This record gives sequence, C-alpha cells and structure tokens, in this order.
Amino acid sequence: MRQKVATADDLKLRTALENMRYRACTEEDIKFLRTKVASDRPGHPHLDSIKFRNVSVITAWNIHKDTINDLGARRFAEDTGQQLHKFYSIDRLSMKAADAKRFKYCEPARRKAISLKLQEQLWAATPSSTSEHVPGCLRLCIGMPVILKSNDATELCITKGQEGIVRGWTEMKGPHGKRILETLFVELTNPPKSVQIPDLPLNVVPLARTSSRITTLLEDDTLLSINRDQVLVLQNFAMTDYGAQGKSRIENVCHLNNCKNHMGYHVCLSRGTSADGTAIISGFDEKVIIGGLPGHIRQEFRELKMLDEITRLRETNQLPPYVTGIYRGQLLTSFKKWRKNTPDPDHFHPAILFQTEYDVWRPNKIEETTHKKRKADTDTQTQPKKKCKKMETRAQNTEQQSTTDKPSSGHHTERQVDTTSIETMPLGLIWDSINWSCGYDALLMPLGHLWHKDKLRWSAIFQELHPLLCLWSMEMHLEPNSPEIARNEVRKRLTGAAPDKFPPGPVGILIDNLLEAVSSTKTYGSAVLFCENCGHRAEGIIETLNMLLATYHPMGWDTLYPGEYRLSQWLMHHLDRKVGSRCPRCSQKMRRRTTQLELPPLLLVDINSNRILLDETLTFNIGPISKTTYLSGLIYYSAPGKHFTSIIISDNGTMWYHDGITTRRGCHNIGNLSAVNKKMLHRVNDSYVLWVAIYATCE
Repeated sequence: MRQKVATADDLKLRTALENMRYRACTEEDIKFLRTKVASDRPGHPHLDSIKFRNVSVITAWNIHKDTINDLGARRFAEDTGQQLHKFYSIDRLSMKAADAKRFKYCEPARRKAISLKLQEQLWAATPSSTSEHVPGCLRLCIGMPVILKSNDATELCITKGQEGIVRGWTEMKGPHGKRILETLFVELTNPPKSVQIPDLPLNVVPLARTSSRITTLLEDDTLLSINRDQVLVLQNFAMTDYGAQGKSRIENVCHLNNCKNHMGYHVCLSRGTSADGTAIISGFDEKVIIGGLPGHIRQEFRELKMLDEITRLRETNQLPPYVTGIYRGQLLTSFKKWRKNTPDPDHFHPAILFQTEYDVWRPNKIEETTHKKRKADTDTQTQPKKKCKKMETRAQNTEQQSTTDKPSSGHHTERQVDTTSIETMPLGLIWDSINWSCGYDALLMPLGHLWHKDKLRWSAIFQELHPLLCLWSMEMHLEPNSPEIARNEVRKRLTGAAPDKFPPGPVGILIDNLLEAVSSTKTYGSAVLFCENCGHRAEGIIETLNMLLATYHPMGWDTLYPGEYRLSQWLMHHLDRKVGSRCPRCSQKMRRRTTQLELPPLLLVDINSNRILLDETLTFNIGPISKTTYLSGLIYYSAPGKHFTSIIISDNGTMWYHDGITTRRGCHNIGNLSAVNKKMLHRVNDSYVLWVAIYATCE
C-alpha cells in the first residue's frame, strides 16, 4: 500500500487492501470499492477526465494489454493532431546448430532469408506473441508515452519498466523499403535521479536498436525462432499486473476482471497513492476477495508475523538466548515454547487468528531436521522415479495369476490373498462413531493412497483442484500417521459452510454432496449444439465438462445398448451424440458435441446403473494427443446399514478393501483387478453397492 494522504476514502481503501491481502474483504470494503468503478454516475471516477486521459491501464492478460496499447496509440495521435509513424524490425531466422552446420557453405543472406509473406506475418503479430515482447512494428509519434523493456544502463535509469515520453528519433531505410529506427530519444518520467547527457535536455536518453533472439507464434500456431533488431520499448497505454509490481501511481486505472485471484486484485489496486486517483474498469467479482485463505497460506502469514515479532524483540534485547534455530522451523518452535503456544492478537489480522484446535501452530517436521536431507528428498534420490507403466504392471500380474489357482466363480470378495504382490497396504482411516465419518473415509482413502505414492505431485494437484483438498494434503504433511486429523479438519470446514448438507453427530451424508463440494470448478471441455443437416449452430456453450460425471442414460440409450456396456462406450456416446432438441431452421435433431481441452487429473464417475462394466483405463483425445486415466478407487454404499466403504486399487492392480469400522487402520487384499470379472465390481460384501468410480492420471 502506497497511500500518501489520509482522507476518509484513503483510510477505507487502506482497510480494504489490508483485508484483501487475506481474502477477507467485508461488506463495507465491497461497497467502497464499488464507488471506485468508473461510470457516469455522480461520485464515481470518469475515464474521460483529464487526469485519467493517458494513464496506463493495469490489466491481467497480455493480449488485452496489446489491444489497449494499439487503440490508445490511435486515439493519442488523433487527440494531438499527429500521424502515427510505423517503424519496422529487422528479422532473421535463428537456426539450430544442426541446421547451421548443414548450410555451412551457403551465403549468410540465403541461410537466414525470410520471405516477404512470412515477414509480413511477423510484423503483424502482437508483441505478446513473442517470447520477449519485442514488437515487429512500433507505431509512435512525438509526446507518446512509452515503457522501456530492457536494462540497458541502470546508472542512467534506463531500466526495464521505466516509463517515458517520446521526444524524437533517427531512422533509416531497411529491408523491403520499410522505415527502421536507429535511435529513439525518450524523456524519462519521474526517474529515481536526474539524468543529464551532453547535448540532450534533462532526463532525455537515447535508446539504440538492439538485437534479440526471440520465439514468435505464427497464425498457424507454428513457433519460429528469429533474431529481431528493434528498439526495446512499447507504447504505455496498458501494462500487466506482473509488470506493474513495484510501481507507485498517482492515477491508478485497473481492469480486474481477468485477475487470477485476490493477490492479482491486491497488486493492481495497491499501486495507487490515493483513493481519489483510483479507478476500476468494468467492475469486479467480489467472490475473488472474500471467503478466506486456505490453511497452509494462513499458517505462512502467521509464521511471517511471528518472525517479525522475533526480529523486533531481538532488536530490543527482549528475546531470551534459548530462542534460536538454524532453520525457520527450529526458530519458530523455540519461540512458541517460550510463548507457551499462545498467539499475540496485536500482531495478527483477524483473518489469520488461531480459531480452532487445528489452527494451533504446528512445526513442519521436515523443517525440524538439521544437517540431514529432507525425507522427501531422500526418498526421491534413493527410489527411482516411477514411470507410467500401470498397464504393464497389471498385465504382468495377470500372467502370474494365470499360473496359479483361478478365483472361484462366486462373489469376488471371497478374499484370496495375492502372494505375488509386494504392494504396501494403504494406511486406513478409523471410523468416528461420534461424528459419523464413513462418507469422508470412503472418498479420502483412494485420494490418500494417490497422495502417499507421490506427495509432491498430488499436493500440487490438490492445491489446484480445490482449497479443501489443498487443506487436506497440508494437514497430511503435518500428521502423516494420523490421517483422522486431516479428515476432521475437512469435515469441520464443510460443516461450517453447509451444516444442512454436512451435519455433525451420528448422521450420514449424501456422497454426491461431498463429491460436488470437493470438485474443481475448472472447465476441462465444453459442449455445443449444432445441426448436421443445415449447419445451424446454437449460440453459446450449453454445458461444460468438469471432473465430476454422472452416468445417466440419454434418450435412445436402451435401444442402442440393451444389455451390459462399458463405461468407455457410454463416455464416447456422452461426448458426441444426437439429442432431442430440434433445429429451428430445418427441424432435424441436433447433435451435442463436447470438445475436451484438458484431461482432469481426477475423474469422479457417479455410477447410476449396474449394467455398466468399468474399464481399467479410460483414454481421451486432447487434440492430437491421447491421454489415459487409470481406475484408482471405488466407493460403495449399503442402504440397510447406511454406511460407506471403499476399495483402493494400487499400481499393480491389487485391490485393497477398507471399512473404517471393521478394518480400521488396515485394509484387506481381495485380489487383482485384472483377474476379476468387472460385473462383480458392482457389489462387495453382499450388501454394498458400487456408487462412485475414481479415475486418476499418471505422471
């Protein structure tokens, strides 16, 4: 926060920014920020006012930055009655070493020549389509604001991100008769110190044309490596939130809609030095800045506050000598022992106060090591990295079992211990008889098995998928041998957010509510309606594809598949099928087609029919690439007992049955997936019916 005045509005802005840092904005903060949205209403900033006229807009996306810069340059030229001067780059192909050796005896011009058609594409490309944001064509005029893109001379304040105004240039004729900049003269705006170069006005510096090796993206998505000669500046009518970091702006215009999270909002709005100079374009989404932080981020903020307190006490000689440590974890542990694990409310924002027994600070056991390597690093070095060979492993297991006794034709849950398996038994969750936990146990057991196999990878995946899964993985890091602590923390968060769906006490839950609560809102694909007969296409996207699938029967399915069918067959039909909707033009049935853009790391399939035969793998076409998910877990439900259980499936196909009441910490080996009739997977222990299938990707 960079406020330099203290009016009533500035105090409100400062409070809103402080709360925004912790994603804890109040209704008063939201109401105040709404008054900063630019509009024609009284009391709101007006973008057509003089003070906002040529101010650079902070936006999240580079493509928006390029568009605003282009429009701003045209508008600036019209306002000042000038003509835009176009200065082109000099481009040459940048060949790999193998290609350079191949054309060793060719003339240099022939080796690196670019056709006129390709050159025009390179000039027309936006700066953000190049790796270093070097423009192919600079449109400039006298007085235009620009921003420097290279650290040419730090002692002369010619640094990346420095803003300035065009004062003149020298040029020459280049290839194809185009105008080429030789030197651009820029007057620096508010430099850290005054710069006086002989024969030039104060703060005016020369910027010479520079050669840069860049990669550019062509219209056909081809990546081309070139050497580009150009003066490294851009028009300064817009900048990204990343480029705005560290700046102080008297007038601060922000476009917040595409910021990734609350931190992006905070970066944009905290650049301003006053509330009066702050303006927001197109409003904002209040959900981004409310709701609180995940547990691991709250703990990080608490630790930083405690480190600040340690520094203050040490500076004033109030810290006892035994509060020390080589690493942060050791130092904080000794400090908390001295403070008897009681936080100091004066130094904590309300959003990060210790609220529950699970919020009490616990040191990371990995950080408590001294000169020993972390356990995770040791495991990584001593154990070879597992490659995605689940199918090979399961196939080998099938061959081994074919030489032994075949399983009986009865129910597959008649336990037959696979003596050839060396798979480690998963660590079970103990059922909570006071607050029934079987629904949570059934879901977290397969997810926990995935996490234990590759903690680093799945911690990152859970962090991306959902805050609750991220919280759960962080708690598992802290207490890996007591998974009930992590489970109870997730349950408390869910109960606090929706007590009607996740009630405490001896009451069950609907597993569908739990799946929906922990599923990512990210879109992995989209479905559209179109007519194959006349080509009519319905407006907009009718449905998005996420990580939760419900296997309902579409119209005409029973005719197409009257008996048993595989999940892969249903999925193929689900992604591309005819529907009952009629075309408004020709009255023919329309087709619903889903385009999959990305493969979710987890796929939760709600099984609604006992006619479905589960596939061990599901293959998806993501563009030209085929990607595979593997059956990793099954969730079962018993209506008479109102109880959930689960099966965990290991890499080699071993199936581990878990019931928090009977197996508790352990699991029972009930055979191998490859040797089991897939129809038998619909029931376990007679009364338990298959409810959910969990598929996971492999690295």
